[in-house]
Amino acid sequence: MKVRIIALAMLALLFGVNVGAQSNKPVVIASHSILADVARNVAGDLIEVRTLIPWGSDPHHFIPTPSDMTAVADADLVLINGIGYEETLLEAIENAGADVNIVVASSCIDIRPAGAYDYHDDHGHDDHDDHAHEDDHDDHAHEDDHDDHAHEDDHDDHAHEDDHDDHAHEDDHDDHAHEDDHDDHAHEDDHDDHAHGDMESHCDEHDAEFASLFAAHHDMDEEDDHEHGEDGHGHEEDTDLSLFSGEWLSVWAFPESDIQPAHEAILAATPELTQDLLSQYLEAANYTPFSELTFSEDSVAFDGVACDYAFSEQPVPSSLGEVSLFETADEACADMRFLLLGAIHGTVEDGTYHFHLRIAPSYGEVVDEQSLSFPSAWPSSTTAADINALFSGFARPIGMRVAATYGVEIAMSEEEMAAMSAEEDDHAHEEDEHGHDEHGHDDSATLGRLEDIECAGHDHGADGHEHAHEEGSCDPHVWLDPHNVVYWVMTIRDSFSEIDPDNASEYHELALAYAMELDSLESDFIWPTLENLPEEKRLLVTAHDALGYLAGTFGFEIVSTVIPGVSTVVEPSASDVAAVIDVIRERELTAIFGESTTSDRILQVIAAETGVEIAPLYTDSLGDVDGPAGAYLDYMRYNFTTIVEALSG
Repeated sequence: MKVRIIALAMLALLFGVNVGAQSNKPVVIASHSILADVARNVAGDLIEVRTLIPWGSDPHHFIPTPSDMTAVADADLVLINGIGYEETLLEAIENAGADVNIVVASSCIDIRPAGAYDYHDDHGHDDHDDHAHEDDHDDHAHEDDHDDHAHEDDHDDHAHEDDHDDHAHEDDHDDHAHEDDHDDHAHEDDHDDHAHGDMESHCDEHDAEFASLFAAHHDMDEEDDHEHGEDGHGHEEDTDLSLFSGEWLSVWAFPESDIQPAHEAILAATPELTQDLLSQYLEAANYTPFSELTFSEDSVAFDGVACDYAFSEQPVPSSLGEVSLFETADEACADMRFLLLGAIHGTVEDGTYHFHLRIAPSYGEVVDEQSLSFPSAWPSSTTAADINALFSGFARPIGMRVAATYGVEIAMSEEEMAAMSAEEDDHAHEEDEHGHDEHGHDDSATLGRLEDIECAGHDHGADGHEHAHEEGSCDPHVWLDPHNVVYWVMTIRDSFSEIDPDNASEYHELALAYAMELDSLESDFIWPTLENLPEEKRLLVTAHDALGYLAGTFGFEIVSTVIPGVSTVVEPSASDVAAVIDVIRERELTAIFGESTTSDRILQVIAAETGVEIAPLYTDSLGDVDGPAGAYLDYMRYNFTTIVEALSG
C-alpha cells in the first residue's frame, strides 16, 4: 500500500471527503470508464477496480479533487491511458510529490498522430484497401507456422523445449516493477520512465504473444487456414484420446542417477555448463507429479487414478505447435484439470517413439508460452538405457539449448554459428509475418510504440488548428481499435500479477478469455457489419478528433471535425464551423456524429444549416451501466451499428 501524503489527507479532512470503505482486496484505480471496464474483465472478483473520472463526463475537462488525490495515493495501482490523456491528474500527482504506482496501459501500442485524418489533408485512403473483410485475415493462413515444431526428425526428448527456450524467463515479469517507473510523473513524457531495455523486451513479448494468440484463434475459425480437420486444434482424430491408447512412462519416472550417463555426455559436449545448471533445466522441463499414465479413448489414469477427459474448444497459441487440449471435471484430477498433448512422433523400432504433454490446474498455466515445461511420455517398455542412448546422441543440441536458456556463453563452431544466425533470421521473419500488423491493421500511419516515441503535449490555451497539429502531437484514443485493447489487457494482466502474484494464473486465464472476446468483436461483428456499408460512404464528420484509430483500422475517412484537435477544450471558431458546413455540402453527406460527453449545440446549428442527421456516439466514456454502451464490447457494437445505419441512408 502506498504512503498517504499528509497534505492530501488534511485536504480530504477539510473538505469532508469520504474516500470509500476499506477493502481486503488490492485496490486499482483506472483513470476513465473504458479502461476500468477492461481492467475489471481481467480482475474478475480478485481486485477492486475503481473509476477515477466519472462515467459520462468529459475526461478532457477533468480536474481531480482532494478526495480523488487521496484515493490515488492509497491505491495499490493506478492505471492510466497515457499519451497526455490524464495531464491534469499527473500534474496534480507531481505537484503533490505523491509516491503512486502508475502503469501506462498503452505503453506497447502503436500510436497514431493527432489529426492524421484531418479534412485539410487529401486522404484517398487507398492504404486501407487491405482492410477488405474478405481478406483481412488472410495473413492468418499459416499452414506452415509449425514447421519448426515438426518433430519427425527431432528425436531429442526435449524436442518441444526448444520451442520454449526464448520463453524460459521465470522472472520475466519482474522487469515490470512499476513502483519506480513513474517517479518523475512528467505528464508530457509519461512513457519515458519506462523507456528501458526491459520494457522494450516486454513489449516485444506482447507483440509475439499477440501474433501467436490470434494466429491460433483464426486457424480455429477458418477452415481454409488449416489442413487438420474442422476442429482447428491439429489432427481431426486428436479430438479424442484414442491415438494415445496404451501405457506410458513419464521421463520423470527415471531417477537422475539412472540417466547420469546422458548428463555426462551433455556436459562433455558443452563444458561451459555445470551439473547443477543441467539438473535445474531438466527438472524444469520434465517434472510431472506422476510416473505412469494410461490412456483410453476418453480417460487418463495417472499412477492408477483415472479421470474422464473431453476435448476442449478453448484456443491454444500456435507457437506451442500441433497440440490438442483436453479438460476434466473430475475432482480427483483437479491438479491436472487441463491436459495438453502433442502429436506422437518417432518410431518404436529405433526407440524414439514418444510424445510431449503438459498438465496444469488452470487454462492459463497449460497454455503459458513462457513455461519451459513440456515433459515427454514414452512407451512403458522404455528403459533408462534407451533414454541414455537418445540423450547422448543429441548431447550437443541439448547442451546448446540449456546454455541459451540460462544465458551461458559457449564456444561454437563456424557451422553452429551460421546455423544459429539462420535460425534467428527465420525467427525474425516469422515475427514480421505474425506481428499485429498482419491482423488487417495498417501501421503505416503510426508514429511507433508509445514506449519508443515522445508525444508533444496539448496546449489547452491554443486556438484553432494549432492545437490539433502541434508537431509530435499524438492521438490518445487508442481503444477505438479493439486489438489495441488487447495490448491493454496484456499490460493490465502483468501489472495485476505483480501486485497479487498468488493469483497470477487466474489473471492470465481471465485476460486470455477477454482477449478472445475482443478479437471476436472485430472479426465476427465489426467487419461483417461494415460489409453493409459501401466504401464510398465511409465518410465521417465528428464532434472532435476522436476516431482516428477507428478510421485508420477500418477504412473510414474523417472529412472534418467540428472541434479542432483531440481535446474538447478548444472552442471552434466561426470559420471552423463554416468550413464544416462547406465540406458537408461538397461531399453530400447525410449524417454527422455527436458525442455523449460533448455539447451538441454547434452540431445542431450545422444540422439546421445542412439538413443532415445527428447520430450520437460514445467516444471518451462508456454510457450508463444499463444502457446500450455500458461495457466496452457493447460500446463498440453500439458505435459501429450507429455509424453504419446513419451512413447507409
